[in-house]
This record gives sequence, structure tokens and C-alpha cells, in this order.
Amino acid sequence: MSIRSNNYGNKSDVNTLIMTIFVNLYDKVVNAVVQIQEFRTGATRQAMETTKSKEDCKDLRITVTDLRDKINDLDNKVCLLALFNL
Repeated sequence: MSIRSNNYGNKSDVNTLIMTIFVNLYDKVVNAVVQIQEFRTGATRQAMETTKSKEDCKDLRITVTDLRDKINDLDNKVCLLALFNL
């Protein structure tokens, strides 16, 4: 009878060890997946910020170009007014 009890005890110990190893591996896999998701999220966020910055820069260039055109138009009008007032 003690051989059977000992045999069951060994099987129980082995099963416990296997479950412990499984749980530890599972935790490591979950942590790795979380890190990958965080990396992807960070990369996506950074890409979105870069795209937004590029769009903002493009919009600012257009605005500066428009303002330069308006300044040139106003400068020409001022010159014409100065010529007619002489």
C-alpha cells in the first residue's frame, strides 16, 4: 500500500511541477505579448504624430506662401498709390 501511496505522491509532485512550469511559461508569454503590443502602440502613435507634424508643416508652408503673396500684392498697391500721389 505504501508503494502505491508513494507512487501517487510522485505523480502528484510531477503534475504540480508541470503545472508550475506551465503557469510560469504562460506568464512569460503574456508579458511578451503585452510588451509587443506596447511597442506596436508606441510605434503607431509615433507614426501618427510624425504624420500629423508633416501635415502641420505643410499647412504652415502654404500659409507662409499665401502671406508672402498678400504682402507682395499690398506692396505693389502701396507703390501704385505712391506713384499716383506724386
